[in-house]
Amino acid sequence: GFARVKLNGKYGFIDKTGKEAIPFKYDDVWDFSEGLSMVKLNGKWGYIDTTGKEVIPCKYDYAYDFSKGLARVRLNNKCGYLDKTGKEVIPFNYDYLGPFKDGLACAGQKGEFGFIDTAGIEVIPCKYEDANSFYEGLSAVKLNGKWGYIDKTGREICPYKYDWAYDFSKGLAQVEINRKYGVINSQGNEILPLIFSNIEFVGSVIIVTLNRQYGVISNNGEYILPCIYDDIDINDDVIVARKSNTIYEFNQSGELVNIFCN
Repeated sequence: GFARVKLNGKYGFIDKTGKEAIPFKYDDVWDFSEGLSMVKLNGKWGYIDTTGKEVIPCKYDYAYDFSKGLARVRLNNKCGYLDKTGKEVIPFNYDYLGPFKDGLACAGQKGEFGFIDTAGIEVIPCKYEDANSFYEGLSAVKLNGKWGYIDKTGREICPYKYDWAYDFSKGLAQVEINRKYGVINSQGNEILPLIFSNIEFVGSVIIVTLNRQYGVISNNGEYILPCIYDDIDINDDVIVARKSNTIYEFNQSGELVNIFCN
């Protein structure tokens, strides 16, 4: 492999022996990804291979690493995607393009967002005020000032009613209304009501805060510990809860294991 090095204000690469592998002539370089490195020359970005050959000319205003054979680039305030030969496989029609997640990329035109597939087909029209990438087949999107979720066909899985909506992970997502937080599942059902001042996913459980007291809830929405503790931490699957001068240790089923009194 090569190491990125700066010498006399210019970047290049050296090999494992410390020998110059690619000349120090670039304004910036990135580590190699899928056999190509993003390089900046005279204020413009392009790509080189491991021999130092400029396989895609330095003409773009900005660029991103290759992923699954495609790279996002920006030219004249428009975004497109290139393949490894430099061919523009998705034309520069968009003001914004995001990374591909779950096979779709967020695309923006004139302040409205939708999604394209890897062929450049707009599978979900640009009609949303904002949109996040797909995670686990679902995307948080904003319409009429509120957030909801859609699937990869554009079908709405819950109403647009949230002030903020987070990405899905392990089948759950955090949502917010008026600075109160809850959790929904991938069917759009609220498994935790929006009453909590803070929610933290930790492994297979959720630490919640209600009226400045902490509790623990399972990923299916059932209380493991009520919100009566001054502080809660989780170490190696042991729930450590403090109340006044007493520390309680529970297993993840909520069964008491130890008590320590100060």
